[in-house]
Amino acid sequence: MAMGPSSPPPVISPQLPMIPVPQAIEIVLTETARALWYDRQRRTLKAHYHDCNDNKISTSSETLPTHQQLLGRISARDITAPSPGYPDHNSSIMDGYAIKTSDLIIAREMYDRMDHDDKNDTYQLDFVIVGKVYAGDDEDDAHDDVHDYQNNSFTDSNLYHRTAVYVTTGAVVPPSYDAVIPIEDTELISRKGGDDKNDPRRMQIIPSKIKSILQSTKPWTWIRPIGCDISPGSVVLSKGEKIQPVHMALMAQVGIGLDEVHVNRLPRVGVLSTGNELVFTPYNNSRSDRITHPQAQSRGKIPDANRPLLLSQLSIYGNCIPMDLGIATDDDGYENISRRLINVLWPENVDDDDDDDYENGGIDVLITTGGVSMGEKDIMELVFAEGMGGKVHFGRLNMKPGKPTTFITVDKVLGNGHISRKLVFALPGNPVSASVCSELLVRPCLDMLHTGIDAELLSENVVQNAFIEHGVNNARVHEEIKAAITSDIELDPGRPEYRRVALSRMSCNGDGDEHQYKYHASCIGVQRSSRVLSLRGADGLMILPSAGTLACGNIARKGMEFPVLLYSQLSMSSNTCFKDSFHREMWRSSQDENARETVALGVLVVCNSNEEVVDLSSFCTTLVTLFGGDTKVTVVKRVLCKVDKSLEQQLPDIINGPQMDGVNVMIVLVPTNASANEKICSSVSFKAGLEVAHILRPILSKNAPALALRVRSGAASHDPMAALFENIVGTVRDNSSLLVTCTDVGLAGAVNSVKGLIDHLVSYAFE
Repeated sequence: MAMGPSSPPPVISPQLPMIPVPQAIEIVLTETARALWYDRQRRTLKAHYHDCNDNKISTSSETLPTHQQLLGRISARDITAPSPGYPDHNSSIMDGYAIKTSDLIIAREMYDRMDHDDKNDTYQLDFVIVGKVYAGDDEDDAHDDVHDYQNNSFTDSNLYHRTAVYVTTGAVVPPSYDAVIPIEDTELISRKGGDDKNDPRRMQIIPSKIKSILQSTKPWTWIRPIGCDISPGSVVLSKGEKIQPVHMALMAQVGIGLDEVHVNRLPRVGVLSTGNELVFTPYNNSRSDRITHPQAQSRGKIPDANRPLLLSQLSIYGNCIPMDLGIATDDDGYENISRRLINVLWPENVDDDDDDDYENGGIDVLITTGGVSMGEKDIMELVFAEGMGGKVHFGRLNMKPGKPTTFITVDKVLGNGHISRKLVFALPGNPVSASVCSELLVRPCLDMLHTGIDAELLSENVVQNAFIEHGVNNARVHEEIKAAITSDIELDPGRPEYRRVALSRMSCNGDGDEHQYKYHASCIGVQRSSRVLSLRGADGLMILPSAGTLACGNIARKGMEFPVLLYSQLSMSSNTCFKDSFHREMWRSSQDENARETVALGVLVVCNSNEEVVDLSSFCTTLVTLFGGDTKVTVVKRVLCKVDKSLEQQLPDIINGPQMDGVNVMIVLVPTNASANEKICSSVSFKAGLEVAHILRPILSKNAPALALRVRSGAASHDPMAALFENIVGTVRDNSSLLVTCTDVGLAGAVNSVKGLIDHLVSYAFE
């Protein structure tokens, strides 16, 4: 393994290609899955070496002594309910009397043979009380108690036909008794009065309840039979499942002890800050491998906020053991830092292949902050690539904040020939950038390391590529929702932005009686990467595109919806896999989109019959420029027609006919030629616009008056005269094309107001 040369290292590539965040996530998950594959191969070899059987618990699992420590951990195997399940006895659901339903057969026949008056006046349904069983009494006590009562010598043999045992809620129902009558349906009676044992206590069914009791009482009425809640052999905790409070209750019910619950061990994550400008804040930490340089507060120094932020963030994740590695200064030099970090990853005094020495083992994931930009003293990439022999998988992200984020893997060949892999995230020095990138990249990585990849779902002879693909596709990532922004947002001209937002759920009108909700997202103040306050109160990261792409133009307008990656789950059962995430799909869609032109434009110019022929090519060139150039738009069709008596028939025929085949956006332009005679031409254009609107409105598949108003407002913002024009916007040709009418006055404002939306509709609705 490379330890770094003694002489100054060669200069590495000054700039790595900038990649999208979803692609970075895919790379991180791929290399994390590869690390798990290496670990699986090593453990398999070790198991064969020690002649372990299949039931042996892997040394990558552990047991924990308290319920609190188990919460949030991942079960390493299935936990099943032993026989007889739960409850382990027939249990009364009510306070009342246990009876034998066989005793009701003769009573029911007698009752059915009686006439109506006798049923109400003379019939009694009574039972001898032969015992009492309370909640907590065991089955033997209940049986002995009943046996003693049944051995008494009663003088009236008729009483022995029906017996009952008083039971409380949760009490064991004695053997041979198979139903319970609630106490409120009964009353106590005595034949002679007094406490003579030859005059046993009896209970009878209240006369008004006799009919319903006889009709409704069947075997197991008001009884929970053995194993009815949890049957023997049923799984109460599945392998790979996160342990929740409900699992504690289930395991208690079936008698599973904490020492029987094996959970996956947590990956260890070291956090190191770098930079001469940082002031060290002490932490309690017994490890001797921390790299610390305490410094006094002085001008030019800043407190190290990154470590407490990231260490706390990692603790909240619950999928790792955070470890504070302190601060490394730039002056330490890349060789010294490299040696220290190698010892953190693989401690010298610990056998790399000794899983039993878990507590003293090296960390699995290293997070550093700072030192990865393009500055003279940004040396961390040299540390990882040269000093530690690591492989840099990416070094720049197309995102804001967090552009210089770098991901590295460092491998070591063990004595048995297998590979041990460590994962390194070199995050930017600004705390918000570090936090956001940790959320986007580190968290899914740690989730995979903690949960593992269930190779049992694959074939026995699974190969590395299939193992990795399965792990990546099914990796847990952030849950996603769509939310509408509560104010206009100026978009970054170069990169997509991951904005910290607070969410609120608002009621909106639904169809009929259905009540619907939608989420609104509010940005949390100034979004500078150094401003930690932008993280306070954030519920997630809203993904905003860069300016000029998708549905936004240069401004994301109030009310527009964008995806939000949530910091926490909406429910315990929700789980978004990477292969199903909208975040990933956006990246895949953009890749496909780059391979084709976005807009197939049809331009139809309507001019006055008395005017000279307009320069159609000039209008088309202007529109192509406004839509983003010829890489974004292609003019498929261009048509010129004049305002005359045939326009009412001609215009719909052109729009719906073969002349506009292959077009997904139609611009119907009514020019003014205002420079020739402003007042006259504007009046003519105004009338022509009204006539065109009158002709086209009936052929719209779907009218969009709100967008038409936006077009008019956008045009008027460039030239107030454009407010006189009658704009319409809607879909035509069975919703396969978007149609917009406008005039040349304020044309740039009209197009810019809906350009992003047009791009969006073309990308998703008209494909």
